[in-house]
Amino acid sequence: MGTIKVLYQGFNVFKRDKIDKALFDRFLGPMGYVLTPELVRAARGLLGWSQHDLASRAGINVKTINRLEAAAVPVSSSVSAKLQAVFSAADVQFIATNTDDGTVDGLGVRKRPLHSHLGIKVL
Repeated sequence: MGTIKVLYQGFNVFKRDKIDKALFDRFLGPMGYVLTPELVRAARGLLGWSQHDLASRAGINVKTINRLEAAAVPVSSSVSAKLQAVFSAADVQFIATNTDDGTVDGLGVRKRPLHSHLGIKVL
């Protein structure tokens, strides 16, 4: 089996040779994906985009981005899908540590690495 690109909720989580499906399901299966206002702001900041930049790239009204980031409105599935597509195209990854009880810890964003790696180094 060749190299597999594993996608989780539309984002490239990692790239490995011969992924063990049971291992993938154990560590990533229970992880719920939530596009929080903090993640949207962090991803936008990582890219150096204004709310207007993000809105125009996603085809969303800038007021929607403003309300979303202020946590004034929940993220609809259609807006979430548009934002995920825009961030994915910009090589942004949403990352977290999955715990034994299925909760997500250490939520954050990063640019997709250009080279294969064996893990994440905490700086």
